[in-house]
Amino acid sequence: MEDFCRDARKFDKLIGYYSSCFDLPFLRSRCIYHNLNFPVYSEIKHTDLYFIVKHKFNLHSKRLGVVCDFFHIA
Repeated sequence: MEDFCRDARKFDKLIGYYSSCFDLPFLRSRCIYHNLNFPVYSEIKHTDLYFIVKHKFNLHSKRLGVVCDFFHIA
């Protein structure tokens, strides 16, 4: 968790898939539990690709594997 907090601050933007609903809340709660300084709101920009895919594409599923297959990402 210390490594994440330190390393995340090295980037201008973090990009994830369904990360605003799962990964970030999990990381935030673990950091609070361990009394670590999680990056505060607007300290680091974040883009969640799930919501872009959800609103801009009409795929049979929003799962990451389906999206990767559609865009031919290994």
